[in-house]
Amino acid sequence: MKKIISLLMTNCICVLCFSQAVGIGTSSPHPSAQLDVTSTNKGLLVPRLTLAQRGTIGTPVAGLLIYQTDGVPGYYSYNGSFWAITSTQWGNVFGSDIFYAAGNVSIGSNTSVAKLNVIGDQMMYGSLPLLFFRPQSGATTSQIRFQLTDGSNEFGITHFSNRVTLGRMNGTTIANDLIIAGDGNIGIGTTAPNAKLHIASNVMIGIGNPTAGYSLSVNGKIISEEVRVEADVSWPDYVFEKDYELPSVLQLEEFINEHKHLPNIPAAKQVKKEGIALGDMNKRLLEKIEELTLYIIQQEKKLQLLQQQMEAIQSGKKQ
Repeated sequence: MKKIISLLMTNCICVLCFSQAVGIGTSSPHPSAQLDVTSTNKGLLVPRLTLAQRGTIGTPVAGLLIYQTDGVPGYYSYNGSFWAITSTQWGNVFGSDIFYAAGNVSIGSNTSVAKLNVIGDQMMYGSLPLLFFRPQSGATTSQIRFQLTDGSNEFGITHFSNRVTLGRMNGTTIANDLIIAGDGNIGIGTTAPNAKLHIASNVMIGIGNPTAGYSLSVNGKIISEEVRVEADVSWPDYVFEKDYELPSVLQLEEFINEHKHLPNIPAAKQVKKEGIALGDMNKRLLEKIEELTLYIIQQEKKLQLLQQQMEAIQSGKKQ
């Protein structure tokens, strides 16, 4: 009977003790912890299991912690759906290999060549981006580099305080191939775009090659409400100067009979081969219009003179 009473009292004491905070190595366990283990020269040893032994745990509860000794060694905790590694030198998290060495992290590879090295095909996880970068406080730039497996065709993105640069890599420098400025302007070939799209080079639209010497080459039709051509100083007002040598109508006829086009106007074969410059052609056409105006004025003067002569003859006959 005494033994039974002693056993009951011991069990009651244990229940009372463990219903409150328990301290090991300390007489004052922290009130927020059910178990407070304190030591200056020893650690806490959790159950050590192999991968196969871990698989024999029936219906693990969320939060269960073990240390796996083989496969991918490390501390594993059960999150309610699967075992997730919580601490290791290199390991497996959410089905994707994550490796850590010398402060660098690699996903999908056991070799890390940067602070974050990602090798894989999927850049989205559902509707969320796979990567999100934010530089450390006080940093003025952050950089992302992309490289093929053979080391060729390397590109990079650099985020400065006032712009984002996308371009080819030249060593550790990213070329300024494409610039997105802080005001939303986009530049190609310039680091200071002053328009929504600023291209400091030649542009080709359509299939073919750009024409040398021209900023814009278009293989196709263009439609526009208005086209403005900046005229040069040789606008053909010179036709109305007194010293302008206006060819006679007979000289004009001889030229047309010989060349089959007007003076200072390109022939059809030349236009077909070289095309025309709108500003230059408008200037030449205006020159012909102004010359034609002078011919009309000359003819009007001759008609007036003939009219006066006819009136004089008719007036003499009446007398």
